Amino acid sequence: MRKQLCVLFIAALQIIDATAQNDQYKLNLNMAVQAKTAVAAGILEISWKIPSGTNTIPIAFDHVQPLQNLIKKISVNNSTATFKDSKSDGVNGFEITSPTALLKDQKATIIITFQTDTIRFDNSMNFLPAVDKWIPMVPLYREGKFWWKEKGLKDFSADISLPKEYKAATTGMIRKEEIKNNIRYLNTDVKDVTEYGICISDKFITEETDANGTKIISYFFEDDAKWGRKLLEMAKDVVLFYKKEIGFYPSAQMSILPGVNRPIGGYPISANMFVIHRGLDQKGDNFANWIIAHELGHYYWGFGYILSDHTYTGWFGLSMGLSTDWLYSNYKGLDLSVYDFHIRYMAGYLAGYNTTILQPEEKLDKDGFDYNNVISHGKSFTVIRMLESIVGKEIFLKIFREFISKYKGRSVDYATFKRICEQISGKNLEWFFHEWYETNAAVDYRISRTKTTVNKNGKLNVTCNLSRYGEAVMPLDIEVAAAGKTFYKTQLEGSFKDTAIYFETDNVPFEITLDPEKKLPLVERYESDSTTIMQSASFIINSLKDYGLAIKHLDKLKRTEMNNPRFLFYYGFALRGMGEMQSAIEYFERATLQKESPTTIRCLLELGKTYDLLNMREKALEYYKQCLTRPSVAQQAQGFINAPYKEN
Repeated sequence: MRKQLCVLFIAALQIIDATAQNDQYKLNLNMAVQAKTAVAAGILEISWKIPSGTNTIPIAFDHVQPLQNLIKKISVNNSTATFKDSKSDGVNGFEITSPTALLKDQKATIIITFQTDTIRFDNSMNFLPAVDKWIPMVPLYREGKFWWKEKGLKDFSADISLPKEYKAATTGMIRKEEIKNNIRYLNTDVKDVTEYGICISDKFITEETDANGTKIISYFFEDDAKWGRKLLEMAKDVVLFYKKEIGFYPSAQMSILPGVNRPIGGYPISANMFVIHRGLDQKGDNFANWIIAHELGHYYWGFGYILSDHTYTGWFGLSMGLSTDWLYSNYKGLDLSVYDFHIRYMAGYLAGYNTTILQPEEKLDKDGFDYNNVISHGKSFTVIRMLESIVGKEIFLKIFREFISKYKGRSVDYATFKRICEQISGKNLEWFFHEWYETNAAVDYRISRTKTTVNKNGKLNVTCNLSRYGEAVMPLDIEVAAAGKTFYKTQLEGSFKDTAIYFETDNVPFEITLDPEKKLPLVERYESDSTTIMQSASFIINSLKDYGLAIKHLDKLKRTEMNNPRFLFYYGFALRGMGEMQSAIEYFERATLQKESPTTIRCLLELGKTYDLLNMREKALEYYKQCLTRPSVAQQAQGFINAPYKEN
């Protein structure tokens, strides 16, 4: 049953637009496609508002080949300009030197005759993605400097030509399409986007629909047509909901593209385009409906409307995007178990990672763990849910509305987010933001002792002693129930080191529950949760490579999970990492005896790899051949049939 939510925004919501004068990009490109590669060549004209007096212009442009092979000519305001290789914030590009001074707030016309570096087909997704700095772009300028990783809103018009057999998904709305002399010509345009991308395939099938003025196009392959059409209808329902509840949708066009053949979610591949990974039969409608809402909800926050803050990766955009699809999921009555982000966060914490949200991306890259799941998605959304519990649902929606209405084309930094939350809530939230964004503190309250005595009325006087082991402090709800009915409730302020609660009861037996609504990521809860332990072991195996530590975590589950394929997979993987090949084989084989699932199929592949490591080639081939009929591992298996598996 659908739950009707109150409308979040009044009909006359005023949007403050910071993008009235976007830079203009005009593209005229021909895409030459050969086998599994392509090169686009042509002319780019940029009309750029000069942010400060200068005669140099930085350009972000991803390339491996020498720049001289790719850039043919550059002019600035009709005068020939020079250029040289440049790099900043880990982003490749070049620097243009204008022959004349460029004055602040004037317009400069930059014309670049160029070709792209070689663009390769993504074999895992079966299409060619030309995205993310594949064409030259001026980085975002703010706070007196250029931010090479960040992208401001721009307007694009693009004329693209490519071989007629290829269909193209583009950031821009296709205004005209025609085929002449075996060439497909596209005329496209789009406003208020951070980048322009194009994805092509000669296998694309397309269907489209309209969601009250937003065109949605589904690109899919023949063997996945069912889901290509389902996702299209789901996307329409989601966009209509967002338009009704938020008041608008930021884009006039969205394209859905097929991803890898494993149902692991999705991601925004470029402006106005997102990928949904295939194999959705394994997950079903609930997951598919949520992931569509998730990717479409992202678009308000950090991917094309309110801009990303790359100072700290994903902390704001991802958590607020998840808050957006949370609204839809509740309205639709979806199974909310898909919101397992608290598990990802706590699994990372228990694996020993530093989960502090405000860490530079460069540091996190060096740390080498899956911070996208642990921090950017996991902890960030967990913290946003706790923030809502502190300020209240209605106040949180006012905060949500404040950013939607006033931050189009602007990025939201940490100080701004904290300031707005404090202003609207009227609360001093310094303690909350410090604990949850600036430190690795965890919330860890536990019952240390319960004592009962019989009073003169024949009832029990109960003393429940509580201790705080973690550094984080949060309000702590406590309930006591008997026979399924709650008879005592209280809330503690949470800063105690040791304290006690007292109550009287004649209900025996009774149960004392800390945080009954599970608002808090209490460490004790996750230390004994099988899903969290297995996820933690996965992180330890994949990033720390500490197989002994992974075994130590997994040993907690040996009594209860010996028929769980996921447990058997991780245990077998860790044993193999420790060199205990025969024991690893026993665990993988035990998994394959369970009901077939993505995990049992993966264990077939791992058996083949393990036998290859033992130089038992015939036995390895036996398992690889079994994998050929399972699409999720068939491509990998064929690779190992062609050449034996070897560890790096």
